[in-house]
Amino acid sequence: MARIIHEPSAIERAVVQSSVKIFMINGPSRTSIAHLIKSTGFSKAQFYKHFENKQDLYAAILLENEQDFGSRISDMRKRESLSKLLEDFLLFRIEDIEKFRLLIEIEVELDESNNRCERYLNWKALNQQHISEFTEVVASHLPLSADREDAYAYYALVWAMARGFCSIAETDRFYNLVQDRRAFTQFLLKALQNLTSINLEKGGS
Repeated sequence: MARIIHEPSAIERAVVQSSVKIFMINGPSRTSIAHLIKSTGFSKAQFYKHFENKQDLYAAILLENEQDFGSRISDMRKRESLSKLLEDFLLFRIEDIEKFRLLIEIEVELDESNNRCERYLNWKALNQQHISEFTEVVASHLPLSADREDAYAYYALVWAMARGFCSIAETDRFYNLVQDRRAFTQFLLKALQNLTSINLEKGGS
């Protein structure tokens, strides 16, 4: 049975968006709720009316991003080729690399904690739904001989590329090797396109 996910209120959206900016500057683990309340301009009563605790806020951030991804899937369905579809997915993950790094950090923290608030469960359910929807779109571009595992492999490929880019993007070694991050992003997209073309040619032969 599908979970019912309610639309966030205007205040919840505002707190989430303000908190993301603060977390990206200070880091989520180094930012207390008291600091968030002071920085966002919302009262303590307003915060706790909408969020149980800091973990609940983390889950709200993940859920909002997941809902954004759901909207992007609708656009991805219109792509004429698998390579363009995968490029869209990769860009969605790395177009704001600092935010993506934040999402990874709070996802890991929530997964490792025993906190299973309603928003967290909603995010997990929606995430699984979107993986299924995305791989269905991928499968529609694959040869008839391909199976569903191939579609999941493409999802994992893009996810691994995004996570890898996120891990190295702020290191000294990356800056020594790559001076232009935007050009490197274009290189990744081209590499993804070439790899996809090679795999499709092999699958169709």
